[in-house]
Amino acid sequence: MAELIQDRILVKPDPEKTQTESGLEIPEYAQEIPPYGEVISVGPGSTQCKPGDRVLFSKTTVYPFTKDGQLFFILHEKDIHYIL
Repeated sequence: MAELIQDRILVKPDPEKTQTESGLEIPEYAQEIPPYGEVISVGPGSTQCKPGDRVLFSKTTVYPFTKDGQLFFILHEKDIHYIL
């Protein structure tokens, strides 16, 4: 995989919920981007996160892309609110 620059972080989001807790199917158009995920890689300017960390991040500032059918997000370290 290519290298990240500056303070950017590559996150693999948790799978989207496709059912409610009571078992109802959630239509694809109503599914939300999960705000949690696993850090896969970090840029050289990142000081707080490391690969393997689970993080809570801002959903509005991510750059989504798909590789081999898997969704990933690139975001700045400042957009991470919490390391779990």
